Amino acid sequence: DGPVRGLCPLAPNNVNSMAAAALAAHTLGFDGVRGRLLADPGLADFHTLEVELVGPSEPDGRTFKVHTVRRNPSDKGVVTASATYGAFLGSVLEAAKGRGPGLHFC
Repeated sequence: DGPVRGLCPLAPNNVNSMAAAALAAHTLGFDGVRGRLLADPGLADFHTLEVELVGPSEPDGRTFKVHTVRRNPSDKGVVTASATYGAFLGSVLEAAKGRGPGLHFC
């Protein structure tokens, strides 16, 4: 549990979503985005990604929050990074059509 910058070297095959969030949240970056790596034997049949976004509070204390959970079924011990990479690359190439060179977030 901590800044994504410190978590990425610990488990480089498991932090791609955290790294993408740190890049997308350019005002926070790898030091401001927090993540947690969790190994739970009770979830051996799933790869789970849980994301919570919290915005700045209004003067009256109300705060914008988004919480989402993605659970992908997987066989025990299977690494999905290669499939994730292919899907991610395909999405990036499709989204970048006609936008010119450079890094673009949609």
